[in-house]
Amino acid sequence: MAEPETSFPITRPSRRGSWEVVARSKKVSEAWNELANQFSSDCQFVYDRLSSDPKIDDGDRQHPLEGEPGVGSFEGRNYKRWQIDVGSGSRVWYFVDETPEGKGQKQRSGRVVIDQVLPGHPKSTEKDFTGKRRPGRK
Repeated sequence: MAEPETSFPITRPSRRGSWEVVARSKKVSEAWNELANQFSSDCQFVYDRLSSDPKIDDGDRQHPLEGEPGVGSFEGRNYKRWQIDVGSGSRVWYFVDETPEGKGQKQRSGRVVIDQVLPGHPKSTEKDFTGKRRPGRK
């Protein structure tokens, strides 16, 4: 008897040394999905960047935050917080957990934990009235 025809999603295989990208909570996951629905191509770029090399400091679109916004915690550990510009003022704040996981072809360099999905430019990194950057941005 023939198997009924239907479609099933296929996940993208991971490369050895890639990074697992996870959300810190269901709320953050939902915010990511909402942003991805609005800015699909930009979010694909962001996901690919985070899963391949989350610690690129290009001085523009992706960089570590400074000052108070530059530190956060997840699962009882403190991390440096990074930011990547999704586009149209939207930002993703994330942590890089460099604990390797898996073995062989499934080995990952660690995981990227998306901490916050910000649909607009975060006020804590904008310039103040004197033109100086507030803490959080170089």
